[in-house]
Amino acid sequence: SGTLDILALFVVALIYQQSFRWFGYVLPTAIVAPVVMYLFGVRDWAGLAASVVICPLVFYILFFVLLGVFPPYGEVFDLADWLRG
Repeated sequence: SGTLDILALFVVALIYQQSFRWFGYVLPTAIVAPVVMYLFGVRDWAGLAASVVICPLVFYILFFVLLGVFPPYGEVFDLADWLRG
């Protein structure tokens, strides 16, 4: 139902926002992107799997590279640090 979908999206948004503090930007976005796409009706598993990589990459380039916004860094673990080496 629509109400249940809205509530699920709200819970996902709260968890996503809080997870920035713990895990930075890349990992939470990679996890939440396919979940949100699924809530919005995407059922193609290839598309959902691709969103794990494509969404964080596109958003990272848009916000942190092109717009110069400072990315949130994770206190517990930050995948961006690991990817940079």
